[in-house]
Amino acid sequence: MKSNVIEVGQVVPGVGEIRRIVQVVTVLHVGKGLDNEAWLVEIEDGQFAALTTDNGCVVAWSIKDMQAKMMEARESMIGIAQLIAMTA
Repeated sequence: MKSNVIEVGQVVPGVGEIRRIVQVVTVLHVGKGLDNEAWLVEIEDGQFAALTTDNGCVVAWSIKDMQAKMMEARESMIGIAQLIAMTA
């Protein structure tokens, strides 16, 4: 996997050195969100970590914050589906 934001060998404070980028995902935001990628990475000790950016800085992404982001995206999808149903 390739990313323009993180790279193998990069050390993320509080997480460790990235050994491998396993997956890159697009993160949807309400409003003007510029931090629109997240990554699953393998770090130096063989563990996996979820990372994203916060105002351009790479940070660990907690399960709680990932779940909140999923709910935000789900609510948007439901709203769009309702618009489609009402205009079809």
